[in-house]
Amino acid sequence: MPFVKGQPKKGGRKKGTGNKDTELIREAISDIVAGNIENIQKWLDDIAGDDPSKAMNLLLQLMEYKIPKLSRTEMKVDADVKGTTTVINLGSGKKDETTT
Repeated sequence: MPFVKGQPKKGGRKKGTGNKDTELIREAISDIVAGNIENIQKWLDDIAGDDPSKAMNLLLQLMEYKIPKLSRTEMKVDADVKGTTTVINLGSGKKDETTT
């Protein structure tokens, strides 16, 4: 019997339920990484000896599997403000004050 608009959903996955294969693969990768923590550290140390920036990039790529990237948000502000503007450089934590 085909689905008729307005009828409640019957069967299938519940909303938010992950794909079983995807979950199995993620679990397998986590197990592999967990079993190789010491090796991964050694490999990164070996690479860092030759090319520290490459080791950092590999570490950042590896971290994405445990700490996902935050999505970017675009903000548009239309304002004509005069006075002191405080700019905080997140890279260094230094403050830079300018007057407009």
